[in-house]
Amino acid sequence: MKKDVVFCLSIFVAGCNSSTSSEDDFQKEWQAKNIQFYSFEYKETGFTPIAGDAWEIQVADGEVIYVNYTGTGTPEAVLSAETAPTIDELFTRMKDCKAKPECDITLVEYDKINAYPIQYNESYGSEGAGFEVFNFVVQ
Repeated sequence: MKKDVVFCLSIFVAGCNSSTSSEDDFQKEWQAKNIQFYSFEYKETGFTPIAGDAWEIQVADGEVIYVNYTGTGTPEAVLSAETAPTIDELFTRMKDCKAKPECDITLVEYDKINAYPIQYNESYGSEGAGFEVFNFVVQ
């Protein structure tokens, strides 16, 4: 009986540490949906001039076509159509971090329906950065 309990606990613990989907799986699922026109609100986190500022971003055919500040007060830095990210560029940012030994991904959460990242944190030693995506709307 004691061996059965230990064996069952071992299976349970091993199952807790297994990953069912990787970042690549989510990116492939996002790409398979082929969403060409969408908008979302975006917020940078961590040590960056635009941290905490919320921005509405609209994307058409893979290009940012509209950016609007939705935060309160005056932002320290400005996002524009040239500097605001698309969902594809957020996936690229995550892959770039993963490829660098000095960068650790500390948190990634994905939308259950459209598979885009909704929350992400990365760490370069003592400094961290990341983003949040919310109010995603397919146009």
